Amino acid sequence: MIPIRKIATLFALLFMALPQIKAQEPATALPPNVCKLENGNLVFYIDLRWTEKQKKELEVQFDLDSLLIAEVYNGKTAINTDNEQWVVQRVNKHTVALRKPMEKGSFVTNLLTAIFAEHSLSSDGRPGYVDKPVAFGANAFRNSTVIIGADNVVTFLLLGNTNAQQVYLSGSFNNWSTMQTPMSKLESGWGIKIKLEPGKYYYKFIVDGNWKHDYGNLLREDDGNGGYNSVLFVPNYTFKLQGNTSANKVYLSGTFNGWSHTGNPMRKTDTGWELPVYLNDGMHEYKFIVDGNWITDPQNQKLKQNEHNSYNSVLTIGKSTKFTLSNHQKAKTVYLAGSFNGWNPTGIPMQKVDAGWTIEQYLPAGNHEYKFVVDGNWITDPNNTLTAKDGPHTNSLLCVNPNHTFQLEGFSNAQSVVVTGSFCGWNRTKYTMTNKNGKWTLTLHLPKGKHTYKFIVDGEWIHDPNNKLYEVNEHNSLNSIIWIE
Repeated sequence: MIPIRKIATLFALLFMALPQIKAQEPATALPPNVCKLENGNLVFYIDLRWTEKQKKELEVQFDLDSLLIAEVYNGKTAINTDNEQWVVQRVNKHTVALRKPMEKGSFVTNLLTAIFAEHSLSSDGRPGYVDKPVAFGANAFRNSTVIIGADNVVTFLLLGNTNAQQVYLSGSFNNWSTMQTPMSKLESGWGIKIKLEPGKYYYKFIVDGNWKHDYGNLLREDDGNGGYNSVLFVPNYTFKLQGNTSANKVYLSGTFNGWSHTGNPMRKTDTGWELPVYLNDGMHEYKFIVDGNWITDPQNQKLKQNEHNSYNSVLTIGKSTKFTLSNHQKAKTVYLAGSFNGWNPTGIPMQKVDAGWTIEQYLPAGNHEYKFVVDGNWITDPNNTLTAKDGPHTNSLLCVNPNHTFQLEGFSNAQSVVVTGSFCGWNRTKYTMTNKNGKWTLTLHLPKGKHTYKFIVDGEWIHDPNNKLYEVNEHNSLNSIIWIE
């Protein structure tokens, strides 16, 4: 027989997974995606800042033992209740994962797996969070429900709903807290001001317990629960075209939006046209389309010739990276080629100097592979000991804005250690670690969100013995987990 508590949990999860008749979520004090099925484990993501009301909602909605929830907040890492073994693992500063394995082959496990698979709930990443690099974004509002002011102070407005008793703003910027960001009542609705760094964010309004996306915002994405999250880009650059005030339509087009003809219309001002955008670090080419005519930016003197024998305006964001190749003064041509330019062997010519060859490039945050092409011969950077393997090829490795260092101790006699994981498609040869005084290390840039990984020590796959956060994979072994905020 299936225990009553398991049946109750099953129906709670079944209700969560089924599409809702209404466009908005049912009233609840909990954020979406509290409970998930990950690799055969039932997992509850619990915010340690939740109120007593939210704890009670967790208990009631999922039929969890109140003692179990209390032990989580008491800091226990292993809990035994109702003859079930639960493990508590730290996810980030404010969140823990309460998990237990489901019985293999059981009715509950098989049905839950089918439900969650049907609705594409992935164990990698988190719905409602920006877990991938963002290259470009521009807002599109039906009306002014979000106003971005000086110093990135953002005003959120919810128009109407004047009869509501309480309205909260919830989103990826406050870890989808249901109580942390109350909005103030205005004559026309509700409002609040918060400061946000440039980037992409998801958000919703909670009106008397009912979740609503921003109907004044044309940008929205599936929230994984049959509804939508509104999307906001806090800009770090504003494109401006002076004059042309008699034009009917002006569009921004460039490498960042696939040279779209109509994707990003600019807004008319008293002196011309403008469009605030978010752009990642790097070099970007662009043009303006004025009533169908493509023109470069008259206020920008940086130009680059294109394949149509005309020119594109060039914009650089962030800091430059200097590549240097010593010697080879007798070479006729030296080019820089890498993953950042599609390995074009003649796309980036280097400049000859007294000590060799050099070039500056603007690259986005990430792990970039590259080589020098000297008179047609491809060579790695002799001054860079970091390498990455791409099949049979070994390339030099450059990490821009590194944010995580992998470390493995206790294997000082190993001949080779590779780190691999979801961030590189589980490539078993790409990232070889360096042995420094008996400790193997490698520093990389990882996108925001969840990453699973392992070490390969002389051909043997092991999880990270110094990381207590892990999950069971499809091979019934363990993958270590890290979260990048």
